[in-house]
Amino acid sequence: MIVEEVDRVSVVSIVGAGLVSSQIDRSAPVIVSDDRAEVVNVVNASAVQAVTEKPHIYAAGGNQGPQGIQGVPGGTAGQILQATAGEVLGGHRAIFIDGGSAHYAEPAQPSASRVAGITLGAAAENDLIDYQTAGEIVEPSWSLVDGPVYLGPAGTLTQASPASGVCVEIGVAISATTIIVRIGPPILLQ
Repeated sequence: MIVEEVDRVSVVSIVGAGLVSSQIDRSAPVIVSDDRAEVVNVVNASAVQAVTEKPHIYAAGGNQGPQGIQGVPGGTAGQILQATAGEVLGGHRAIFIDGGSAHYAEPAQPSASRVAGITLGAAAENDLIDYQTAGEIVEPSWSLVDGPVYLGPAGTLTQASPASGVCVEIGVAISATTIIVRIGPPILLQ
């Protein structure tokens, strides 16, 4: 086994068949080469474990690399889904899914009881569209006040509570530009 000390590393020894033990400064790169080790696994700040039996060189410790590219914004896993746009769809509108295709939800139609989520962008007919089913959405162009957000005509989001017909609460505004999506059941108003 060869251990190349780059900064601070204390004694390195083989413990058992494939376990390498040492005190490692995790900010200091350490290169370990062993004719028996293919994979080196950092177990904790004081142990490195050789996992398989082939020769290679691996680094343990070291500095954090550069930040990766920005991912798609949105909620946590399971909250952002995709569907095929069944018509031209605008961003930040309530939709329902019918036969795998997304359409604007309408408060005066049966679709009010099937709101699936809020679109995160626009899409042409037959293109894929991302929509969010729960969680936080931020849109800088919104001018909301704290409080409920309802389903409006053609899937629009409104803070005007309907006086009659069907009321569907889409979520709640927590700032001028942020809503928490939590789609409620349709309520028939008399």
